[in-house]
Amino acid sequence: MDLEAHEENEAKPLLGDRKMAADIFTHSTGKMEAAGPKAPTPKDFTWRMFTLIPAQQLLFMVMVFVVCRFWYPYPVLTLVSAFLAVAKSFMVMRMYSREHWQPWVGRMLLLAACAGLATGWTIYYKNMVFYYHYRDAERYTNVVASQPALTVADA
Repeated sequence: MDLEAHEENEAKPLLGDRKMAADIFTHSTGKMEAAGPKAPTPKDFTWRMFTLIPAQQLLFMVMVFVVCRFWYPYPVLTLVSAFLAVAKSFMVMRMYSREHWQPWVGRMLLLAACAGLATGWTIYYKNMVFYYHYRDAERYTNVVASQPALTVADA
């Protein structure tokens, strides 16, 4: 009897009968999906890592660069680019919510955009203001030593 029972079990598919298959799978969106968390494929894992880590760092660095480089000549365009970065963060937060970790990408992008803007302004007002002041200051050559100092005081 044991040999017959063993051969009978080997003949069944790996999921067993239909009742057992119904326990493993749930019917939620018209498709059969696995009930428990499934391991990500290598492609999903790679996409997840490139989304979770470098995207926020890149946005932070871009915001710092944009503020430090373009705040003096184009302050309105700098604010528009910051607004677009924040809007993009909200869009990512709202659009990508299939998995539990995806809304966090939008939140971290929002944090990176705001932190990059604040860090860029801090760097600008501590260091770059002096650079632009001295760069744009008047330059005088051939100043005679006997000339009054008030004539070149704006240098």
